[in-house]
Amino acid sequence: MEIHLILLLFIAGIFGTTVSSIILKNYKSNQAINIYFVLFMMLISFTQLGMGLNLLFFKKAILTNFYFESSVSVLILPIIYLYFKNLSNKKSKVGTNKIVLHSIFPLVYFLVLVFKNTLQNKFPHFCLSDIIYYFFSAFILTYIYLCSVILYRSIWDKKQENSNSLKNTLLSKWTRFIYLEIMIITFAPLILYWFKDLKETDSIYQPVSCIMLLIMCCKIVCCPEIFYGYTHLKSKINEVENNPLKFRTIWILSDKTNPTGIQDQLLKRKIDPSLSTYIAQIELLIHNDNFFFRSDIKIENLSSELKIPKSHLNYIFKYHSSVSFVEFKKMIKIHYATILIKNNYLQTNTLNYLSKEVGFASYDPFYRSFKKHTGNTPLDYHNLLRAKISQNESE
Repeated sequence: MEIHLILLLFIAGIFGTTVSSIILKNYKSNQAINIYFVLFMMLISFTQLGMGLNLLFFKKAILTNFYFESSVSVLILPIIYLYFKNLSNKKSKVGTNKIVLHSIFPLVYFLVLVFKNTLQNKFPHFCLSDIIYYFFSAFILTYIYLCSVILYRSIWDKKQENSNSLKNTLLSKWTRFIYLEIMIITFAPLILYWFKDLKETDSIYQPVSCIMLLIMCCKIVCCPEIFYGYTHLKSKINEVENNPLKFRTIWILSDKTNPTGIQDQLLKRKIDPSLSTYIAQIELLIHNDNFFFRSDIKIENLSSELKIPKSHLNYIFKYHSSVSFVEFKKMIKIHYATILIKNNYLQTNTLNYLSKEVGFASYDPFYRSFKKHTGNTPLDYHNLLRAKISQNESE
């Protein structure tokens, strides 16, 4: 169990830190992210890494009652509250006085924990662990209430959501997701307390917090509007639009080629007069048949299909094409994969199934070819197209 927990802590911590760094770079242009959320993500991620290092190098169990007896735990809800508050303030940022106000409880709580042993010695008849638990529970309920009020009044209001479908629907869905995650992260240890000794709570709770962090990171990565930020996202959408797959650009139609061998020189005399016809036949086959979708297709098959001598096709791809026949086949398959993605193929099918649908033997070569010819991974391409549709709907 200890090895698995260490691995889970490191995976969650590293993934969370990486995602936090990326969204930090673009948070100023991101309508769903602000500095408080980045701070929250980094706090949680570094905490997971720290506990993983503690468990790995010091061979000790996680600090007893870590959730209840650390300043980290009491910082989570005030930071999330300020995050929601900042989102709800359309024109102004959260004031310094608000930040100071919501720093008071974490500071007082931290001082109580520092002097816990001293207080326990002076008042041995008091069970400070139970007092801390009830005090912390009241603190959680207070902040959950404050967050709920802000969200219901300013972000989840149906009238506001309908006034701007893209922005408000995005914020509504995203904040509901974060709210649910925070509810689980904060209430899980309180619930566990009733079924387990407080000293055992953290050993059960830590896997829960790691999983919640991983789910949150996956949600961010899979939602380009949140992951990239609007400005960066818009540039990536334009990049996709400005780089379509155009087969005509690969052909070299000049008759000034200089074949090196005698055989190629003879072929030049035969092929040059009919070059444009040959290329037109190849392109017609691209757009009107699924001929190239076969994973075992060879140039001999193309020769047989078009009734063009194999030697002529070899000559064309050698002297009048900027890509080899093998690469040409991949381009066609990727071209049709982008068409299928645009037609919502991935709503009911997986990426692996898509790779086989367009004639790749497995997903890995499909992934590499897709990224090479489009500049994006298949999932990124899908997400960017989805974001563009949302953008157009909002306009």
